[in-house]
Amino acid sequence: KMDEAEIYAPIRGLAVFAIASTLAFLALAGAMVALWWRQQSAAFAARQYQSELARQKSETDYRVLFDSMLNGFALCEIIVDEAGIPCDFRYLDINPAFERLTGLKRDRVLGRRVREVLPGIEPVWIDTYGRVALNGEDARFQDYVAELGSYFDILAFSPEKGRFAVIFDNVTERKLAEQKITRLTNLYAALSKTNKAIVRIGEREALFREICRVAVELGGFKFAWIGVPEAENGGVRVEVSYGDDQGYLADINISLDPNLPQGRGPTGTAIREGRAYISNDYAADPNVELAEPDYIV
Repeated sequence: KMDEAEIYAPIRGLAVFAIASTLAFLALAGAMVALWWRQQSAAFAARQYQSELARQKSETDYRVLFDSMLNGFALCEIIVDEAGIPCDFRYLDINPAFERLTGLKRDRVLGRRVREVLPGIEPVWIDTYGRVALNGEDARFQDYVAELGSYFDILAFSPEKGRFAVIFDNVTERKLAEQKITRLTNLYAALSKTNKAIVRIGEREALFREICRVAVELGGFKFAWIGVPEAENGGVRVEVSYGDDQGYLADINISLDPNLPQGRGPTGTAIREGRAYISNDYAADPNVELAEPDYIV
């Protein structure tokens, strides 16, 4: 006959073993979880560190690229008035090429408004950049900044609303070369047309009128006129003219007498000496100022 203790003894043994095994398993699982967690934390920290290194390298690479660009770059924010109309803009950042291409130094530009930096800036620049910054539209154009005396080829875009960035190049030399070629081409065309008119037109006044028209329409001059000397008073009479003289010919007084100021100007000199008189800077020509001071503006 077995008593109760003998019956339950094997069961208690199994229960103790099961509990011990469970506790051991839980301990082992906890250790594994802790080890896994430490590994994950270490991996996360490593990834964060690598990400930070990559970010720093990216910023360094960006700054190197930014500073070594051949094109000028500027980041700006648009300024609007009470009605929301663009009225100015402020420089936030520029690269070294900006300084080289514009002649404007970094310490003079950063944080300042364009109307402070360039008081005479044309409104069209602010209007154009305002559309870019507020509407998000890109703009590609060439234009002239009178205060800098330079032509620029510009690409403008908006990285975020209210701001715009410009990438540009100074194309003044190329533009002036193009203008010179155009001017010479027009002059050659006018000269060719004039020669044909001399052969084709026999009547003097009609010929003079055609020569003046060709000089203005093909040669690119604002106006042209032909004068003839008057022997009786030693002056010059306007025979024909073409174009907008802005009142220049209304009261013109030209003499052929070299002893008079009116006789030592371009027209009097050319007729008296029988040679061409060329003035590439009319307003600064001392003979023009001497003979025709009222027309120098």
